[in-house]
Amino acid sequence: YNTSPLLTQAFLDANFDLDSIFSGVAQQLPRWLKCVNAVAKGLPFTTNQLYLARYFTFKARGEGEAVVDAIKSAFVKDLRTMEWLDDTTRAEALKKAIGMETHLGSPDAYTALHYTVGPGAYFNNSLFANSANMLRDLGMLDQVPDRDRWNMQSWAVNAYYDNTVNAVFIPAGILQPPFFNESARMEQNFGGIGAVIGHEITHGFDNLGSRFDSMQDVRDWWSPHVSQEFHKRMQCIADLYSGFQIADSMVLGSKTLGENMADFGGTKIAHQALKAWLEQTTGTSTTVAGERLFFHFLC
Repeated sequence: YNTSPLLTQAFLDANFDLDSIFSGVAQQLPRWLKCVNAVAKGLPFTTNQLYLARYFTFKARGEGEAVVDAIKSAFVKDLRTMEWLDDTTRAEALKKAIGMETHLGSPDAYTALHYTVGPGAYFNNSLFANSANMLRDLGMLDQVPDRDRWNMQSWAVNAYYDNTVNAVFIPAGILQPPFFNESARMEQNFGGIGAVIGHEITHGFDNLGSRFDSMQDVRDWWSPHVSQEFHKRMQCIADLYSGFQIADSMVLGSKTLGENMADFGGTKIAHQALKAWLEQTTGTSTTVAGERLFFHFLC
């Protein structure tokens, strides 16, 4: 199944028929997009650097880092004043939040993979690329985790939180409209990329992330009565989403809980960060127009 897209049209058609049943895809990807995806996956060292040189400016990095710092500061401030946390749990949560690392744009350095590529054998090129990646990953077994290693390409329009290193990764690819615009008002950027960053930070404390402590160990660091309150609040979100219907099916709030918690947390923290940023930089509060702009670009 995994190698059928690398073969002839007959295999492509059979693969598409299966995918249309399981995932509902309506048409095959155009050839040019398949080629772009193949090159990006097989030669990430090259494609990442080309993307960064062409699309990721020094100004975008600077403004992106300013938003990241504002979001993290707002999250820490919120933990300090959260009424239902006791002192013991709050101290553990603050230790984790303050120690959370944030990576923006791209890795500091890339390690190239070396393998044979030829102009006449797409299937062989793909197998060589897969083998090189597999050997690299196998070489990491029993090694100390690399805290700076990215699991996403720099051009990806995405972001993620990694529980194993307590870190957020925001690729350069998402630092573009509608999520981010280096020439736009900050209300727009906080509503876009700011909410995304807040979403990922919140994952460190959602139904899964809350099981990891500040040292990335799976440990129950919540006081019993605080844990009870936390689960009560999680159930509230699960019940809310279980009342939504999509495509004639009811949402199972318990299955989407982590993402739903992160959406709530990301929106709340991004909004708080925006208000704090305006007060610190301009001495003003949000306006009606600014509020509308923030929520319009909330992605």
